[in-house]
Amino acid sequence: MVKSAEQNNFVLRIINPKLKFPEIHLQRGNSIGIYSKNYKNILKSFFKIITNPEKYCEKVTINELIANNSTWIGRSFSHIVIPELWGENIVKVLKNKPERRHLIVISADSNSIKPDEYSEISEICSKYKNDGAILTISDSKDLIEATSDEVIDQNGNKISYKTGDFFEDIYSGKEIDDISKIESNIKNIRYKKMKILRDETTGEFNIEEMFKK
Repeated sequence: MVKSAEQNNFVLRIINPKLKFPEIHLQRGNSIGIYSKNYKNILKSFFKIITNPEKYCEKVTINELIANNSTWIGRSFSHIVIPELWGENIVKVLKNKPERRHLIVISADSNSIKPDEYSEISEICSKYKNDGAILTISDSKDLIEATSDEVIDQNGNKISYKTGDFFEDIYSGKEIDDISKIESNIKNIRYKKMKILRDETTGEFNIEEMFKK
């Protein structure tokens, strides 16, 4: 039974979940990615919350309807994009979205996506955000980047991206921001073509690090 309608423009809200899953406040026109190496466990928690919200969460709303006493709301408004589940490639599953499914839930790993598909995935997701919202749960940085405006980890900590050329002292682990300050043996320095940093001030977490020694 639907209790009432919320007066906000939220496609999905998951408030105070009782499982290992972050709080979600996902508005129409937005997309959130949850990055986790154990993304399948996070996905299982999501399905438990969405199918039995009263048991696993303080409050769940989908399309502004309070879903805590109703399991049909999640199924009625969501399009689940899991290539492994459908036995199809991710682009085809995305394109087969039924009408009036405003919450797009995407979950896949890099092995199930061809490199040349990310551009089309991003384009489709941008279109769907016009009247809906997207939640991506994955261990694939490329999929997260292609689909998400905001990235968090399984605890709800915000993840930020920083790309470029970086140098880091091997022993201290500190980034060297000025090459002219390098006084140690060059062997103690490693070069990073790309790095996603943890901000010590805000507590934002890494996704991964790629080293070129």
